[in-house]
Amino acid sequence: MNQEVRLCEVGPRDGLQMARGMMSAADKLRWIRQLAEAGLREIEVGSFVSPRLVPQMADTGAILPEALKVEGLTVCALACNLKGAIAAYEAGAHVLSFPVSVSDTHSRANVGKSTDAQLEALAAIVDWVRAQGRPMRIDAA
Repeated sequence: MNQEVRLCEVGPRDGLQMARGMMSAADKLRWIRQLAEAGLREIEVGSFVSPRLVPQMADTGAILPEALKVEGLTVCALACNLKGAIAAYEAGAHVLSFPVSVSDTHSRANVGKSTDAQLEALAAIVDWVRAQGRPMRIDAA
């Protein structure tokens, strides 16, 4: 039986999004490269969300193309809506991580939408990506 385990390191996104301070883009890239050198093959390098709400992720558009230069690395980005998904796609992300909560309460607190509205947004993103010339994996997280 073939079994596969896929790990995605989320530290550069999840670990920094709530940090009080700001890590420089150069330091983020150094960290991403070190994670890849340590053997991690898939890294969520940031998120395409409102810089007003999550200023720590404002430089994801600059980080992602540099992370794509790391040989053998699958580059992931998080987005909560179609606008962010388009930005991730256009930046070259291999994978889009899209948050979907089972609980409406959590969904509204996390992304400002009900679970059903978030599922509708996911369907629109899937349709949009399918209409593009390059595939992109979408992980509902």
